[in-house]
Amino acid sequence: MERRRRPKAIILALVVIVLCMSLIVGGTFALFTDKVTLSNHLQAGTLKITLIRTAHSYKILDNKGYLATTAVADEEKNVEAADFGNAFGLPENALIAPQSELSATFEIRNNDTVAFNYSVKLIVTDSTGAELEIADFTKLNEQLKLELTDASGNTVSRNGDTDSPANNITVNGANVVEVGGSETFTVKLTFIDDTAINNLAQDQNAYFDIVVSATQVTERA
Repeated sequence: MERRRRPKAIILALVVIVLCMSLIVGGTFALFTDKVTLSNHLQAGTLKITLIRTAHSYKILDNKGYLATTAVADEEKNVEAADFGNAFGLPENALIAPQSELSATFEIRNNDTVAFNYSVKLIVTDSTGAELEIADFTKLNEQLKLELTDASGNTVSRNGDTDSPANNITVNGANVVEVGGSETFTVKLTFIDDTAINNLAQDQNAYFDIVVSATQVTERA
């Protein structure tokens, strides 16, 4: 009987050894581990022009038919305000005549997070806002002198269609507008007094847009 039991004991011992070996081998998968996660959140800066009219004036026909001048110092008149109206602050149904003068001064402010260069362009248009070719100018267009003056006092102008090869004029800002900074420019319109052609402009309309554009500056000068 002991001889029969001895093989069984040996087999049982081998089974136990195999099981122990399996546990040992299985235990080698329980290694130390660690992990580091870096979460990232990126937000882009903002480039947005804040345009404020600081002053405006106009010489237009009054209700008695005379040329009368009105000058106004605007207090923080933002061009995006719903009640802004037109660039020169003209009253409704305003009429101009030879010797009329309109002027408006604007301040470009950088209240956001990106430094920028800027340009200001005056574009002659039709009633729909489409750019008008010189060949299609009305006689009133031809008698309106447009001037742009930058912060340094440099002025560019077009005198009707007599001395300008294009229907628009542009000034580029002399300085970078940094965050918290500002620059000014002035737009002026004069109805040229020329008795030889003034009558041709009676009862006509003229339109133009003021376009201010900004481009990011990435490095300090």
